[in-house]
Amino acid sequence: MAAAKSKASDTVVPKKPKTRGERWPAEKRAEVIALLMLGNYPSHIEATTGVPENTVRDWAKDLGSIDALRQGRIGDLVYKYVTESLDTLASQSTTLRDPDWVKAQPADSIAILHGVICDKVCKILAAIERGRDDRAIPD
Repeated sequence: MAAAKSKASDTVVPKKPKTRGERWPAEKRAEVIALLMLGNYPSHIEATTGVPENTVRDWAKDLGSIDALRQGRIGDLVYKYVTESLDTLASQSTTLRDPDWVKAQPADSIAILHGVICDKVCKILAAIERGRDDRAIPD
């Protein structure tokens, strides 16, 4: 397939198939799907890959909701990471409640640890609150 310079950048992108029914290579379709899953707009994908925006949109429709794809495997990994992290924090918190352990630590280390834990808890609570706001029913 011939190559052309992209208008949006200096990268070389393949030209679109010459005839209407000609198919794109599987590698190109996979690249487009990956870019969609990363949240790129079809216009940006066209500029970087050479695949026309309408084709990108058609492929997205063929796949169903891109959000559903993102939430599938990636959602599973995020859920596992978050639950493991929270379990770890809970275990660490148990250790931090031991007065003998705390007394054995340098004061500056305890202060830093306290600040980090407080910061993380605040971020978790803020994320939960944002999640609630996102689910609110509009007036």
